[in-house]
Amino acid sequence: MNKKTAIRIIRSKKNKLLRYEKILTEFEALQKQYKGASITKIYRNFIFPKYYISRNTLYKIFKTDIKQELENIEIEIKKIENE
Repeated sequence: MNKKTAIRIIRSKKNKLLRYEKILTEFEALQKQYKGASITKIYRNFIFPKYYISRNTLYKIFKTDIKQELENIEIEIKKIENE
């Protein structure tokens, strides 16, 4: 794999993580706004109509350590660029 392809793949992962971060931030804000609302209700009424993601993807977002993953990606990009 050449340098350009590797960087493109890594940046694609970074964009996905940034999108995850945006979804998580919005979910947390909705949870504060609608106290007592279930995850399913917030998902059905707000998250799915806007982002068209599955519930499994939403749970994957909850499990992902987004900040750590983004840090790792920045390190990878620097390594590839310095080669």
